[in-house]
Parts: sequence; structure tokens; C-alpha cells
Amino acid sequence: MIEQMIGRVADMSHCIFNFHDPPVDSTLDTCPMLDWNTDPPSQIMRGGQLVLFGARQRLGAAGH
Repeated sequence: MIEQMIGRVADMSHCIFNFHDPPVDSTLDTCPMLDWNTDPPSQIMRGGQLVLFGARQRLGAAGH
């Protein structure tokens, strides 16, 4: 997603980037995984537990 937005920039010398990563394991970097096949989207449950999506899933167990 970021690469696509940067690709539209004509002159990178006029860009300012402000990225914010929430603290690891703060719960700010996770959210319920949603099933987009329902209307409205519903939270996905497996084995009676809410499936979470966040930095841990994207970055791996080590968090980096």
C-alpha cells in the first residue's frame, strides 16, 4: 500500500513521511479479524476464541 502511494509522487524531495508503529503487545496493534463475506462484516471465531489480526501475524512471533 505504501509503495503504491509513493509511486504516485512526482518529486520525492517534497515529501514528508510520518509513520507510527504502536508499542508491541499494547493491544493497539491488534484488532478482530473480520469476515467480509457477511453484511455487516462479522468477527471471526475459532474454537470459541476471537481471531485477532495485528503486528504479530504480519511480523512473526519475534515481533520483527
